[in-house]
Amino acid sequence: MEIFRPGLNFDHLLSDVVTFGGTFVTEAFTREYLEYINEEIDSLDYGQYQSGEEAKVYERHRDFRARIYDTEAPIPRLTDMVEYIGWRIRSAGVSKAYNELFYPDDVNVWRYTDQSSGIGRHRDYSHDQLLIVGVTTKGYCTLEYYGDDPENTTPKIWHAGPGSLMLLRGPGFCEHDDRPWHGVNPPLHGERVSIIIRQDIRNSQPESKKDY
Repeated sequence: MEIFRPGLNFDHLLSDVVTFGGTFVTEAFTREYLEYINEEIDSLDYGQYQSGEEAKVYERHRDFRARIYDTEAPIPRLTDMVEYIGWRIRSAGVSKAYNELFYPDDVNVWRYTDQSSGIGRHRDYSHDQLLIVGVTTKGYCTLEYYGDDPENTTPKIWHAGPGSLMLLRGPGFCEHDDRPWHGVNPPLHGERVSIIIRQDIRNSQPESKKDY
């Protein structure tokens, strides 16, 4: 089964991450693959996450999280997805980047269920190294990309929908080490589901690393 649509060029996408800190593409995944991965996503057991009143960043969504190499959760499709995306990124030819070191091991599935669901302007954690990969599998929303300037009042607007792909720079990806600021708006209607893939340096590296 084809995962990505024909012609998706990770060399170009990762070059944009080096230059701009992040990049976004619509309809990166095939419709057949989205149906396949959504079957497993729908079967997962989700908790409810909401930031506290004193939190610096508002965050509300339903959440499933696992480390793919030691979880007891039955997520073979998500595990294969994480490993394949990691391999595609490592295999890209990009100057001034360390993409060949990207071995993601941490996966979140977030369900934004209503108009109070979303995440305010924020940066990802410094322990999430090299890249953050975001995939929308269902629903629609707008993402706000502020780049390296937290005072930026005119963010880029990315229109997330089924199959869209977001890549954000993390520490260690290139010489420019800042984590870009971004935000997630509520779904435009109904529910939106996204997968977030990371390499968490607090985890030990797996004994075997799959290549394709």
